[in-house]
Amino acid sequence: MIGLVVIGLLIGLLGGWLLFGSNDVVAVDGSALTDRQAEMVGMLDDNFAAWQDNDVDTVLSYYTDTATFVALGVEYPVADGSLASYVRSFYGAPGMESVEPMVVVDFNTVVSFHTYEGMTLMNVFEFTSSGEVLIARHEVSS
Repeated sequence: MIGLVVIGLLIGLLGGWLLFGSNDVVAVDGSALTDRQAEMVGMLDDNFAAWQDNDVDTVLSYYTDTATFVALGVEYPVADGSLASYVRSFYGAPGMESVEPMVVVDFNTVVSFHTYEGMTLMNVFEFTSSGEVLIARHEVSS
C-alpha cells in the first residue's frame, strides 16, 4: 500500500515536472532539502557516474557490507562479491542516461530514474542513518 502511495506521488511529481519545468531534485513534501538529503543526492550522482565509468571500487564504496543491490528482480549482495561481479560485467553502463528529476521521498529514501536500452528504470535507494546505501532497487517503470 505504501509503495502505491509513493508511486502515485512520484507520478504526480514527474507529471508536474514535465508540465511546469524541471528542477534537478524535488522533495515529495515540497520542502527544501536538508543538508543530509542534499548529501544523499550528491552520492547518487557520483554513484551513477561510477556506474557509467564501470568503476567497481567507487560503486562499492557507497554500499554497506550488508547491502543488497536488486536489479530487475535479481539480488546482488555486497558481502558475497555478487555486486562487484555484476558491476564488472555491466559493459553497457556508458549507455545509461540519467532522467530528471531525482525525488527525495523521506529522510532515508531517494528515487532516481535512468534510461537504458529503451527502458526507463526507477531506482529506489534506501540509506542508513550514517549515509551509506543499505539497499538499491532498480525496476522498469516504463
